[in-house]
Amino acid sequence: MARLFVIAGPPASGKTTLINLLKNPYPNWRFITDDFFNFLPLSLKKKPKELKKNLTKDIKINIHQDLIRNTIIENGILNSCYYHYFLSTKTGYQFFEKVLNKYKKITPVIFYIDTKPEISFRRQNESFLKYLAEENINQEKEINRYLTLYQRTLYDLYQLYEKYLEKIPFQKIIIKNSYISLDEFIRQSFIEFQKIVLE
Repeated sequence: MARLFVIAGPPASGKTTLINLLKNPYPNWRFITDDFFNFLPLSLKKKPKELKKNLTKDIKINIHQDLIRNTIIENGILNSCYYHYFLSTKTGYQFFEKVLNKYKKITPVIFYIDTKPEISFRRQNESFLKYLAEENINQEKEINRYLTLYQRTLYDLYQLYEKYLEKIPFQKIIIKNSYISLDEFIRQSFIEFQKIVLE
């Protein structure tokens, strides 16, 4: 029977690193990835429109598609945090409940990468500055304003992740990734994943 593995965590937590690591040993699995970095937090006017499009796609992926082979999905049900934060509390809860009802039929395993927001901010600081430069934001005052907004967004999202994670009734594997090296994170996360796969 096909299984669903959700690899979730706040921005810059290590999701993409782990997913890319797993593509080599599991080439025949399905990998569903999404990158919310561009939603954090540059164009406030643009975000709701783009997120509504993403919401429609997310519902199709998480609810209306059958699980026909082992699948790894990035964030999955925990995309509720983004809809909650950027659209509305109601939208976040509605998405969560819809996906939860679907998940109850397939009993996924949630791998949650716990990375503190101050660590995420430090890891993404250089990338975010490049992103601002590409958008022609180069005055120090404006740069500092966006950096402050970005940092606050990371802290707010981290709290939402903890809130929604607590509501999930399925098996959860918590991987700490704030104060360890990249090599150690890769080693620990791969071992934890293999344990579940081989059960």
